[in-house]
Amino acid sequence: TQASKQKKATSSTDEKAAKAKAKRWQDRLSLMQNGISELEQWLGDLIRQGFANVNLMEPHYWDQVASKMTNAKLSGLSTQLKEISEQVRRQEDWIEQLALSLGGLYIQIQAFNKREHLPPLLLEHLYSTLGRNLRKNDVIELNLNVTDQWIVMGKKEGIDVEGRSYRRVWLKGIHQEKYALILDYAFGNKSYEQQFLIGSILQATVYYYPAQTPMRAIIKQFELLSQENYPVFTKLSFQDFLNTYAHHIAQTPWLKQFPVYISDVIIRKDAHNHWLLDRQGFIIPTEHLKQATLWKLMALSGGDTITVFGEWDGSKFTPLSVLLDQRIINL
Repeated sequence: TQASKQKKATSSTDEKAAKAKAKRWQDRLSLMQNGISELEQWLGDLIRQGFANVNLMEPHYWDQVASKMTNAKLSGLSTQLKEISEQVRRQEDWIEQLALSLGGLYIQIQAFNKREHLPPLLLEHLYSTLGRNLRKNDVIELNLNVTDQWIVMGKKEGIDVEGRSYRRVWLKGIHQEKYALILDYAFGNKSYEQQFLIGSILQATVYYYPAQTPMRAIIKQFELLSQENYPVFTKLSFQDFLNTYAHHIAQTPWLKQFPVYISDVIIRKDAHNHWLLDRQGFIIPTEHLKQATLWKLMALSGGDTITVFGEWDGSKFTPLSVLLDQRIINL
């Protein structure tokens, strides 16, 4: 019949499209493998030379290999190399940061070389970290979603090494207590499609990008709810968080920013420095905090302890908001 012929033709077209897609992916994997092999050799040469003169090297030293990674469809590695170059030029503790960052590159190289042995979700996260971008519709079709009421916990905006404006918005589910990261990029004077107010509560379904530790996500639409009843947050010290972080980093070694809130934070200062301490007296390593942020933290604490939410990058904490009297205050 005409219907069966049409169905057969459609099936044949779909099969051809699937084969073409599979071939494109295999061609890309071949390019990626060549890039990974070249980066592994470059990394080995750098380690053998030592770090003594790395900070004297021109940006071209890093840009050259970063460009090769872009050509090999490894844009994620290209960005990481540019970030490492920035660390070396601008940070006082650049040797320590360089060792950590190069170690992270090596883990990604080894994971790619042994990708046949990785669990599916971990492999998908690896491909994403290396530079494969999933379209939003593809993420939604994967149907890795959680429906909950979400609190907008914190937000960070800036410009990355690629010159792109970025915005990271952190959500925390009230009932299931999962985190979600809404990461958006904007170019030129364009604004972001969705707007999020710190402290607001959203009723929404969050669609996660595939990962062993799901974090980055998409929201298609949301409904604003009353902000009268915030949940009671569990008290967590910095050491409590580090135990949680260690568990997740063991599962996904290339995690970048990780959400954390720390209760009973104490602010200490002398004539020259400020420190954030948790309730057990441990110093919380922080990035260089702006004076406005420090004064706001001190004003909100009033000399007492406060609960702070922010990002952890593996070595430093960046405070983004304060939980105070059933409110979330943006820093």
